[in-house]
Amino acid sequence: MGLARVASMLLGATSNINAVDETGKTALAFAMERGFKKAVEFLLNRGACVDLRHGHGRAVLLHVTERSWHKAGEIIVGKAKSLLEDHAATYANDGVSFLLAAYEGKIDEVERLFELPNVSEDVNTDIGAMSLFLAIEREDLNMVQTFLNLGLNLNTKDNTGRASLHRATRRANEAMIKLLLECGAEMDCKDDDG
Repeated sequence: MGLARVASMLLGATSNINAVDETGKTALAFAMERGFKKAVEFLLNRGACVDLRHGHGRAVLLHVTERSWHKAGEIIVGKAKSLLEDHAATYANDGVSFLLAAYEGKIDEVERLFELPNVSEDVNTDIGAMSLFLAIEREDLNMVQTFLNLGLNLNTKDNTGRASLHRATRRANEAMIKLLLECGAEMDCKDDDG
């Protein structure tokens, strides 16, 4: 029934792939929520909106990374790179470049971008936290160490109340857990589910 719901949304009265249903969800959101990996990849390939300049787009990238949907992640990254090439440099583009460098494990690029005033000022905002979460989900210990050296707050929480240690624990990555604890991760931090 779930895939039929995605299909009916796409074949509805509007041909807009980013159209929303009566609950305000797009076909992409519904497919992600239900765990339909192939449907997510299909929708991304067909132009479903995932703009990394905005919180929703970054949340989509984090969600597919959490689920280890590598192909979907690569589609999002590829589209983001194309958009960056097509637009003049702006603050939002610097933040997206920082996020992409974190996703791809490019430590030198992360450090270079961090030197830009508009990036370093916002390192403990959404972009910084999302970059740290992506590095943890991709189990990139060197990138996480780089972020900690740059001063990212490892106890920042996402919109479900999960912090870095929650992610490392869910991945059962002992080296990551040890690093986060040594650097001050809060052990008694609870997410929204307690």
